[in-house]
Amino acid sequence: MLPTRPSAPTPDPERLDQAGYALADRYEATSGTVVLTGLQAITRVLIDRQRLDASRGLRTGGVASGYPGSPIGGLDLTMHRAKAILQAHNIRHVPGVNEELAAAIISGTQQPHVGGLRADIDGVFGMWYGKSPGADRCGDVFKHANFLGSHPLGGMLAVVGDDPAAKSSSLPSHSETIFVDAHMPVLAPGSTQELLDYGITALELSRYSGCWVGMTVVTSVADSVSSVDLDPNRLRLAHPDVIIDGVTWRHEQKLELTATVLIDRERDLLEGRHLAAQAFAAANGLNRIEGATGSAWIGIAAAGKTYLDLRQALSTLGFDDERLRRDGIRLLKLGMTFPLETEITRTFAAGLERIVVVEEKRAFIENAIRNVLYGGRDQPLVLGKYDADGQRLVPVHGELTADKLVPLLVQQLSPRLDVHEPVASSSRRQPIELQMVSRAAAYCSGCPHNLSTVVPEGAVVGAGVGCHGMSYFDPRLVSNPKLAVVPMGSEGVPWIGLADFSPTEHIFQQLGDGTFT
Repeated sequence: MLPTRPSAPTPDPERLDQAGYALADRYEATSGTVVLTGLQAITRVLIDRQRLDASRGLRTGGVASGYPGSPIGGLDLTMHRAKAILQAHNIRHVPGVNEELAAAIISGTQQPHVGGLRADIDGVFGMWYGKSPGADRCGDVFKHANFLGSHPLGGMLAVVGDDPAAKSSSLPSHSETIFVDAHMPVLAPGSTQELLDYGITALELSRYSGCWVGMTVVTSVADSVSSVDLDPNRLRLAHPDVIIDGVTWRHEQKLELTATVLIDRERDLLEGRHLAAQAFAAANGLNRIEGATGSAWIGIAAAGKTYLDLRQALSTLGFDDERLRRDGIRLLKLGMTFPLETEITRTFAAGLERIVVVEEKRAFIENAIRNVLYGGRDQPLVLGKYDADGQRLVPVHGELTADKLVPLLVQQLSPRLDVHEPVASSSRRQPIELQMVSRAAAYCSGCPHNLSTVVPEGAVVGAGVGCHGMSYFDPRLVSNPKLAVVPMGSEGVPWIGLADFSPTEHIFQQLGDGTFT
């Protein structure tokens, strides 16, 4: 008998990422550089937070809970594949049945007085994750959790996936105001590196200020892949002294929320913890001024991914760092958009004739800058969604890109500087018109939705958030009246409002697994 060749060991799928690369290469390296996806960077935040604590002699654990959805729909799977590494660092991943329950799970990590902590644990940090509609649904949980505050050796971070172009969502999204409504500081990472660094920093900020900290992650950042610097000395996070009413302020967690103390808790949050968050941002350089730090006539402010688009647009127009300084163009890069750091805003505005705020969706940063500067010594013209003539400037719809910012910048800079939109080179590749065969959206071969979504001709049908939503485009249902798209979890419910006033006695409603649960 011929000897058999020993078979290669079967790789453990929990030790591989989605592309088959060893997870050890992503999470176990503690120095040098490593390639991470946006979702792996979010996962690594938990691991690096625990490592940083251990280096300080703190014995901490962590809990992550949330509900999947684009643009961070793969975060559940990413954390599941890293289960062994997470558990080795005393971190638990507990997927939520829905977003509200997931947020409640994380809020529980900040109440160690209930039952106490194990002798080998000093504190527990938590991370909530979900897409923008999920954050919408968590408003009450966020507000209560933020009023209760974080444990000084714990910390709470809420990561929300924003889809400004509605590429995989029922509506375009912009979640800053959801966090602001709950009085939560907001960080805006613009790259994979900032996802990792801001996540670690956010948990430190949460411990220092007592706030639950929000972090917005847009589609292009969540889907990013890039090398990340793991130098353990890159983050040296300071806890500045904050003097309030002549006394050095320190966060003290107070879990009582009875009627007699609520106003005191509100004052502590808005007049204490928010001031501490601003001081933390200043001490740790979350916001910075670039370009013309000396004499300047115009300032441009942006945050997160939009700031990188701004720099790309300026580069397209020939503005490198040296030309920005020479031509008097000052930039403000915001890493923490709320509460807006007042001192750096005033320093940025000093001597300027005008400020242009570049941001997606509504005028959030623009209004905050205007409020800080109003009535002060340096009060330049603040533009954003409208220019000085009241005409639309920065779009409120869709997604901003570097290409969209180029003509906007030309308009604002050309009255004083020799700047023009670049003329497209004839040598540039031109788009090729392809004759494509169109076909209607269809379910995968063998998918049970092929049959389960078919209803009698003429019957009223409703879909929802999920694969069954393709029934809106199913040619077999073209003649069927259809209920409008509804938020996840309320499929079929709108019919209750119309049923008593309609001669139609029956409708067919598709339900996704989450709604059914």
